[in-house]
Amino acid sequence: MSSLFGGLGSKLLDSTGRASTSGGADLIRVTDTKRRLELLDDFEQAAIGWLWATDAEGRLIYISESAGDRLNVPLDQLLGRPLAALFETDPDAPDAQSDRPFKFKLNIKAKINALTVRLVGDAGRQMWWSLSGQPKFDKTENFMGYRGSAKDITSEYVRKLEDTRFAEFDSLTGLANRHRMEKRLET
Repeated sequence: MSSLFGGLGSKLLDSTGRASTSGGADLIRVTDTKRRLELLDDFEQAAIGWLWATDAEGRLIYISESAGDRLNVPLDQLLGRPLAALFETDPDAPDAQSDRPFKFKLNIKAKINALTVRLVGDAGRQMWWSLSGQPKFDKTENFMGYRGSAKDITSEYVRKLEDTRFAEFDSLTGLANRHRMEKRLET
């Protein structure tokens, strides 16, 4: 295995274990705050995903500008609102039947990992996001809020809902198929 990578580690670290710039690479170090901020700005502007943060009370204190654009909501209308009031677990989702997982995780200050939520209150336009977040605590273990990221997964989620619907209903008649009927009889 070591011959496969040809001593890659020794070329990237110097004798003290610090990153070197050998090979002409202009590495961004943890201490280079300006370049790290530029990297985050580039990430947000590319709209690959968004960053968000809440305070200890669960109110949104930061969200990427491109997220507000995607939601079609001005940032000043998003900031200060509780995150749990903006998003909910989809009650029609095949996997989750209530919004308890999202609100429950926020209340117990648990890590959120790729949780599918939808925008609350926009009945004409359905939008689903994948939320991930880490609770943040200060040095004395006081909860300070969440820091996280989000990604628009609307097109993938709509396909998943359609696939689920096709699996449970006959495509010709629109009636519940055998699988759907068995599921209803079980409940």
